Amino acid sequence: MDPWGRGFCWNPALFSILNCGKIGTKKVMGIDCGMGSDPLKIQQNVKMYTKEPEAELICLSRKNRYINELIGVCDKVYKYKMWSEVFSIFESDNSFDYIIIEDHIMGYKKMISRVYDELLAPNGFLVLFALEKDKPTHEWIKKEFKNNLKYSQKTNLSSDFDEYNRPERIGRFIVIEKGMDAC
Repeated sequence: MDPWGRGFCWNPALFSILNCGKIGTKKVMGIDCGMGSDPLKIQQNVKMYTKEPEAELICLSRKNRYINELIGVCDKVYKYKMWSEVFSIFESDNSFDYIIIEDHIMGYKKMISRVYDELLAPNGFLVLFALEKDKPTHEWIKKEFKNNLKYSQKTNLSSDFDEYNRPERIGRFIVIEKGMDAC
């Protein structure tokens, strides 16, 4: 495992727009977030800002190479191959206060909607990383979630040492807040 690989350090662009002060936070979920630094930073910030010592961090990955690293960072770790498995594992458990997905979201509109509807708690935050070149997904997110959006500045999800550090990996974090009226 490359210690400077994807997910080795939390991304400042995300934390410039994400409110980690949700009182009553119980669960944080990271999906395909490399070594898990962004979901871990969310959990740490929640504990620091809200004094919620029991905020649980659950991470999922499709890639075997991250599983051992995540075991040292997360309270629970799951390996999955298909999105249907994520929904089977949690069976519409809409109690996640923060869900962050850092893998490709192009072509996963139904999955994003299901995560929002079935797994995200009322007043929760869904964080997506969308590649800058993926204009159709950006437009769909703006249309689907309207006023509950915040966009980060452009950022490169990869590290300087990562094999994927290419212009194709430039994108923005999008924070979608699930208001009480959306439940």
